[in-house]
Amino acid sequence: MKKVIFVLALVFCAVPLVAYERTEMLIGDKIQSGSFGAPVARYTQVDGKWGLMFGGRGGWIINNAFVLGGGGYKLVDNNLKSDIVDSSGGRQSFELNYGGIEMEYIAQHDDLVHIGIGALLGGGNAGLSGGESASFFVIEPGMNVELNVSRHFRINLGAAYRLVSGVDTANLSNEKINGTSITIAFKFGKF
Repeated sequence: MKKVIFVLALVFCAVPLVAYERTEMLIGDKIQSGSFGAPVARYTQVDGKWGLMFGGRGGWIINNAFVLGGGGYKLVDNNLKSDIVDSSGGRQSFELNYGGIEMEYIAQHDDLVHIGIGALLGGGNAGLSGGESASFFVIEPGMNVELNVSRHFRINLGAAYRLVSGVDTANLSNEKINGTSITIAFKFGKF
């Protein structure tokens, strides 16, 4: 739990402070609002092995800088095998899916190329094809670089680290499910 609190503090302390010529308020002044949806592909680690995940994310963009939304992801690489041998003599495949609330800060959104810093907070399920599985809490801080392709389309490349808590079975542990992800997302919406 201390790791989770440390990572949360690190993510939110890394958000740059921006000086404004006038005082801006979340409530009171006119709020600029937008939204997006994005299919996402992730190349991720599970037990030190790399596999492919697909999913999606979407969110409400507040004042062109803050995103509040959600996302969900599922491991689709059936070739990602564990060291556990099943009753037929084959190796068991990993199964992983998770999702939750996503928060992000976008810096300099009008620049052709800009960055975003955020985190996913939620839950999921990890297991082996032989039936052993566990539910978990997940926090996934990350950073991305975004390219403004057109008024309603952006390409997003990023990296994140998945930290889970609650996986404790005979053959699965938090350490096996924790891992790095390299992502690409195609964002469509009103930015």
